[in-house]
Amino acid sequence: MSRGYVYLEYEGEENLRLFLTLMGRLLRDKVQSEPKGNGRVLVTLEDAQNSLPVFEASFDALCVDNPGIAKALIIPSPSPCFFEGLELLGPKEFDSYAHLCLTHLELLDGAMALLDPLSPEEIEAAYAYIKCGQSPSAAGLGIYAHKNTVCNRVKRFVGKTGIDLSLFSNQLFVYLLGNEWKKTLQRG
Repeated sequence: MSRGYVYLEYEGEENLRLFLTLMGRLLRDKVQSEPKGNGRVLVTLEDAQNSLPVFEASFDALCVDNPGIAKALIIPSPSPCFFEGLELLGPKEFDSYAHLCLTHLELLDGAMALLDPLSPEEIEAAYAYIKCGQSPSAAGLGIYAHKNTVCNRVKRFVGKTGIDLSLFSNQLFVYLLGNEWKKTLQRG
């Protein structure tokens, strides 16, 4: 089961409580929240494949009736390096970090720290895996590794970064991050 993360900014404790209560009912209590201060909260969604679309639609509907919910950003993992992306959103806006990276490449610079605990082989395997449509066999051909080796490296990538590669926005982010990593290698 996939896990998704949304960084949410709100005005007023009552507005947040109402929103999270409604989300809990809609998503059958597959929602957890962790306050981050300054009117912000990290929301964790279980079964993100199904719950993220419901969350986004509910966010949009509640913003019409409730001006207190300000903005929300789907982030690849609960790492604090993603929190700065919320500053780029306008009022009542809902977007993904990966989508923001398409127009704000500087966000990838801060996220490069996620790659620090990874070996080059793990990064290369995750990048190839995404680039080849999540096919371990095709990725293996591209990086000259057995498909089981690709699977093991991708599992280590996921374990060390906390990024669930079953979500499209996370796949896009890893693809963009992999491109940036390759450019860094070429620059020397």
